[in-house]
Amino acid sequence: MSFGQPCDEFPLSSLPPLIRDAVIEAQQITQAPLGLVAASALGAVSLVCQNLIDVCRLNTLRGPVSLFFLTLAESGERKTAVDKLLMKPLYQQEMQLYSRYKSELAVWKNKEELLKAQKKALLSKLNKELRKGADESETLRQLEVLQKNSAEEPVRYKFIFNDATTAAIKNQLCGKWRSVGIMSDEAGIIFDGYTLSELPFINKMWDGSVLSVDRKNEPEQMIENARMTLSLMVQPGLFDRYMERKGSVARDSGFLARCLISKPATTQGNAFINGAVIPGGSLTAFMND
Repeated sequence: MSFGQPCDEFPLSSLPPLIRDAVIEAQQITQAPLGLVAASALGAVSLVCQNLIDVCRLNTLRGPVSLFFLTLAESGERKTAVDKLLMKPLYQQEMQLYSRYKSELAVWKNKEELLKAQKKALLSKLNKELRKGADESETLRQLEVLQKNSAEEPVRYKFIFNDATTAAIKNQLCGKWRSVGIMSDEAGIIFDGYTLSELPFINKMWDGSVLSVDRKNEPEQMIENARMTLSLMVQPGLFDRYMERKGSVARDSGFLARCLISKPATTQGNAFINGAVIPGGSLTAFMND
């Protein structure tokens, strides 16, 4: 798949000052291609904002603000360095939420075991009362109270996927947290794996469509008001091989039309160590805003 000559300049002036200044600072630190840094920054913004706001077009058309990025860059273009820098707060939050979830889940499981034991004892008591024709109203009341005291399972707030099956992503979006991002600075594993195996599903998430999920021996579940960001960096050769295998499907399904695809001009050979550049106010403001 040909994209012609790389563009020498990324239109920085098109970005809001907060994002523009952070992109400039991140580029100075990593010395990565400016377009690559901008795509990574906008992907992070999309992931953060998509669950908070929608965009209205022509007064009547309302849809997600979610963005899909495909950034083609060779090895050595500092893809990982850029990702670690701009996505750091999100990765940290994901780990904090996961740690809290594990603690809450352990407490919940212990309570559930206790409730099961209490329910078993009450049901045994109820059976005896029914056999003897005794008054079972108090036992029924206790069972009702027990049911009301049953706590809901803790919510797993997972919002970053970088190597997952479509089924795993659907399962997350059927739950209470319905805002996710497929994010990777080495997306070869995604293009060679199962994450993009159902492009119509990915397209529907970009559209903000409602989707019914049916599985054998399980009740129907609905994915609605879900949001998905896609921010993938991949070597051009790996992407070309994906296009050879799946290119017609990616085009005809409309997946590529939904993506902002770029191949920034390389900075290899022009990146020099001139002393450490310490993150300053622009990146701090971007990460904390």
